[in-house]
Amino acid sequence: MSKLASRPTSLPSITHCLSTSHGTLFLTTTFKGKGKRAKPFEIFGSIGKSGQCDRATIEAVCRLASLHLRSGGNVAHLIDQLQGITCEPMWTEGTLVRSIPDAIAWSLKHFTKEK
Repeated sequence: MSKLASRPTSLPSITHCLSTSHGTLFLTTTFKGKGKRAKPFEIFGSIGKSGQCDRATIEAVCRLASLHLRSGGNVAHLIDQLQGITCEPMWTEGTLVRSIPDAIAWSLKHFTKEK
């Protein structure tokens, strides 16, 4: 297993807001590196007006995704695993959001330009 990268005191980030069938999802992705070499390093998620189970699931998915990224894992592999998971899909701003994991994949794909 790859060594887990240490976390700097501060990192640049992007926060994306997406409507889901479970409430408004706020995803913050931190980046390590400079310019075009900046890579996703961690993911944090929060959802409004949702139950405790949804918050726990978001925390678990974000923690595991962050471990993958901090261990040098490929963001495209993470996107492939989360994209398409379906639970109460809904359209939001022209995008079909199938579930919270699908929304995380969409956000990573959008902000990292992964295909």
